[in-house]
Amino acid sequence: MFSSGPLDRSARGHDILPVSAVARPMQLVGAHEHMTSGGSITAHTPGFLAKALLHEGKGGDYRNPERIRTWAHLISAELAAA
Repeated sequence: MFSSGPLDRSARGHDILPVSAVARPMQLVGAHEHMTSGGSITAHTPGFLAKALLHEGKGGDYRNPERIRTWAHLISAELAAA
């Protein structure tokens, strides 16, 4: 499972544990692992909340495509091996 959300660089430097709303479903479905990637709220993000965050200066794109790609390749390799 994965989460997206921090609107800062915190997800780039270290692993972030899943929040409790994600941890319980992970147990229920037997998820092998969890990864949190940085979030993204830009001028193209729809919705009132996104616009409000941008107005407060809390937007930005903090995703790390290479980290996400690496994680996706690991999942693909595990599925192929299974």
